[in-house]
Formats: sequence, C-alpha cells, structure tokens
Amino acid sequence: MACVAEAFHAVARLAKADVAVQTRLGEELDACALVTGALRNLSSEKGCSGIRANGCMALQALADDNESNKIKLGEEGACELVLDALRAGADDDDIVIQACLAVCDANKSKLGAGIQSLIEVLHIKPDHEYAWLAISALADNYPPHQRELEGKGVVSMALQTARNAEASQIARQRALQVMAHRSELRKCSQKLAAEGACAIAVDLAKQLPPDEDTTEWAIMLISNLAETDNTLAMGAGEDLFALLGKELRALSEMEPSENNELHRNNLNAAVRYMSTDSIAVLRLSCAGGFERLVAALLAHGDTQERELRTSINRFKGKLKQLAKARDESVAREAAATEAVAAMRAGDLTQQLAAKEGADGDLAAARKEMEQWRTVANRQGDELAQQAADLVQKVVGVAQLQAELSEMKDRREQDEVDLLRLAQELTDGLRGTKRARTDPAPRA
Repeated sequence: MACVAEAFHAVARLAKADVAVQTRLGEELDACALVTGALRNLSSEKGCSGIRANGCMALQALADDNESNKIKLGEEGACELVLDALRAGADDDDIVIQACLAVCDANKSKLGAGIQSLIEVLHIKPDHEYAWLAISALADNYPPHQRELEGKGVVSMALQTARNAEASQIARQRALQVMAHRSELRKCSQKLAAEGACAIAVDLAKQLPPDEDTTEWAIMLISNLAETDNTLAMGAGEDLFALLGKELRALSEMEPSENNELHRNNLNAAVRYMSTDSIAVLRLSCAGGFERLVAALLAHGDTQERELRTSINRFKGKLKQLAKARDESVAREAAATEAVAAMRAGDLTQQLAAKEGADGDLAAARKEMEQWRTVANRQGDELAQQAADLVQKVVGVAQLQAELSEMKDRREQDEVDLLRLAQELTDGLRGTKRARTDPAPRA
C-alpha cells in the first residue's frame, strides 16, 4: 500500500514540475489510465487513506490546465473515484483537501454528485477552505451546478464563514468567491443583499492583506447586487464609495488587457448602478476623480447598441482566434505527418540496408563455419590418433612401473639377506676371536 501511495505522490510531483512532463505522462506513459486503475482497485482496501489522498493529488496534477488529460481522466472514470474518495474520507482532512483540489480541475459535468459531499464537509467544518474552493469551482459559470446548490444553505454558510474573523484568510476569501458567483442569480442576490453581503465584501477588501482576487470578487459581488436592484439594501456607506474610487484610480494606471478586462467591466457596472443620484455621483467623483468616473460610466455604456457592438466584436475576435488556431493545428498536423512519413521512410531504408548486410554476413559466416568444420574434423582425427598413442604409452609406463616394483622388492629382499649374512659373519668373527684369547685349560 505504501509503495502505491508513494508512486501516486511521485506522479503528482512530476506532473506539477513541468508541463512537458505532465503531457508526456498523459500521452506517452498512459498515466491517466494507470492512476485511475490503481486507485479504483486499491482505494477500497483497509488503511488506504494515503492511497486516496495521494491518488487524488495525482489526478489533480495530471488534469491541471491540461484539456487532453482531463478528457482521458473523464473517460477512465476519475471523477467518480474522486467523489468516492470524498465520501469515504470525509473525516480525513488530507483526503478532503486532495479530493477538493481534484474536483477543481476535473470535468464539471460529471461532478454534480460531489456537491452534497462538499456540503456535508462544510456542515462538519464550516471554514474548510478547500471545500469552499471546490464549490466555487463547480458553480463558476456552470448553471446546472448553480441550480444544484439551490436549497442547500450554501449562501447562509458562505455569509457565516466570511463574517467569522476566526476563520482562515483563505476560507473567508473562498466564501466571498462563492457569494460573488451565487449573486449572479437574482434570488440569491436578494438574500445576500438583505444579509449584508455588500458590507462584508467591503470589509474583507479592507481588512485582509492586499490581494487582487479578494478585491475582484468583492467588486463582482457589489456589481451583481447593484445590477439586480439591491442598491437600497446594500446601503451607501463611505467605505463602499472609497473602495470603488480606489479601484477606479488603480485601473486607470493599468493598460487594458485580458487579465483585468472582467474586473474592469464589473467595476464600471458597479459604478454605473451605484450612480443613482447626484449625491452618489458626487461621492464617487470625490473618491475616484471626476474624469475617471465619467470614463467608467462611458465605458460601461447604457444602450443596447453598445452592448451589441461589444458582443459582436468579441465574437469576431473569437472567430479569428478559432480560425487561426485551426490553421495552426492543421499546419502542425501536416508537418507532423510529413515528419513521421520521412522518419518511417528513413527507418525502412535503414532496415533494408541492414537486412542486406545481415544476409551477406550470414553467408560469410556459413562459409567460415564449413571451413572450421573441416578443420575440426581433421583435428579430431589427429587427436584420436594421438589419444591411441598416448594409451599405448600409458600401458608401457604401467608395465615399466610393475617391473620396477618387482626389482624394488627383490632389492629389498637382497638387502635383508645381506644384512643377515653380515650379522652371521660378525657373530662368527667374534666367536673366533674369543677362542683365541681364552687361555688353554690346565691339565
């Protein structure tokens, strides 16, 4: 189990480290199918919390900003696995965090069933920042999920978390983000306005450390509330006008770009809808400057003609982008096909040349083998004759050894006989000598 969890963690680290590695993992190494298959087979075992958490981490890393991998993961059933992990590990913070992050990068259309699990997590821990992040990602510009959130108390929980000074900064920011997305619906915007969401947004933009996202979500919420005729319920405090004026000044110093276009449009809309009377206009001009206020009002526009023209221009731009992308894609595919064909032709040529060379080498090897076989046969005959001669020599040597052994035995017997004779001679000499030296017997 531990090695599988470590493998999931390694896949996540590699996918996050480099976009090229992430793409190769999905396209060449089939990591999408392997990770989902392993998670499906092992996540139901006992003690598998590490597998669930690291598996969700790997899925999130593979899907992050990679549409191809998202499609493959969706086809492999990764969304259902993430939801299963979220349900089964609701009491495990690591699993919930990784599952929520995976939800943010998964296919939205297949994750509607995860909303209830996220709501259950928030009931247990209202300031769970990753659960708020996942809910915001699911509801962002996706009406089916926005409808799914109806009647589940999400607005009330978001208000409670955003008000809670003891909640983490990120949790309060995510709750504000959810309120901003929910305020796009008239029914929710009315509830938010009545519950003081505008004041909460202004306070968060002031109290939390400077953060572009917090300010943008606050302005989005204010714009949506004002657009749905909630200006009276929102109030008209000095802090609200100060925030709008501050953002007017900040954006006037920036060049228009795609990165700040949505924020700029939301700010212009908020300024337009808050300019309900001369006093409000005066307060806005004091906070942001009269020229900036006029520019915001003109930029927002007040007629269907301007909105239609903007939409048409935007649509034309998208068509141009799509056409350019299509042409580039066709050119890339043609170039890739030609490159593959050329590479294949080169490979075939090399293979043919290698085959011809191999055939020649094989014929030469066979000829050389026959020569060696003839030599080996001749040498075999010679060795057989040498072996026969050697056997005869060995037999002769054995006979000589037998004769030498007999001679040795005879020699040893002769030595024994000589020793015995020598002993007898010695004894005889001693007797003779003794006889000479002994005196003659007296008469």
